[in-house]
Amino acid sequence: MIVSIQHKGLKRLWTKNDASKLPQDQVSKIRTILFLLNNAQKVDDMNFPGSNLHPLKGDLNE
Repeated sequence: MIVSIQHKGLKRLWTKNDASKLPQDQVSKIRTILFLLNNAQKVDDMNFPGSNLHPLKGDLNE
């Protein structure tokens, strides 16, 4: 579930369905990723082909 979005363009797309501040050739892909993020219940839900999901390294690793 998406709790907060810091990027103004992404926030505007998510809350107002306004993609004017984002690259128009990427909007479809961005919408798909936001939808998947919002519906994910666990990290593995985001492990789809092409997502490049990988464990964090260094200080970011739990």
